[in-house]
Amino acid sequence: KVILMDCEVWEKEVALAMTNNKTILNIMKTCKEQRVLPPKVTCRNCDDIKEKGAKAFIVSGNPMEVVVCLNRNVQTKDISISLIHEMIHAYDYVLNRCDFNTCKGLAFTEVRAARYAECNGEKINYFRNNCIKKHAINSTAVCYIYVGMLMLRGFRCFYSFYIQAVSY
Repeated sequence: KVILMDCEVWEKEVALAMTNNKTILNIMKTCKEQRVLPPKVTCRNCDDIKEKGAKAFIVSGNPMEVVVCLNRNVQTKDISISLIHEMIHAYDYVLNRCDFNTCKGLAFTEVRAARYAECNGEKINYFRNNCIKKHAINSTAVCYIYVGMLMLRGFRCFYSFYIQAVSY
């Protein structure tokens, strides 16, 4: 049986992740230097259809919002990973590093997010690169409809920009 965290416990975990993670601290510092409001972080239970099964997502606005899904982050380490992943997207978006509406921009930000979040602990390059590919392909493919040629288009899109994105 999975026991979901309540928002009070979740907020403590987020505060801990926000103050102890170098990636998040660097993003917050860059936002301050660029005179951009840092992303606001909220929690809620998420809808499977609307958010496409994501553990977290960003919402544009001023300030940008990072929403972490309580019903999909069942362990405390999941919160930190989801938060880092979405903060990388927020950073890329706020600093206009890529256009999320293009295949290239989406692949770019998903590779970076996977590298700093889900795959950060991998020490051997071969395993880290496989981890990045797996997570970034899945995240990129979610943005395409899961039928026939459109799914294939998602994979082709990702692979055409992977080498460039992973080296950034």
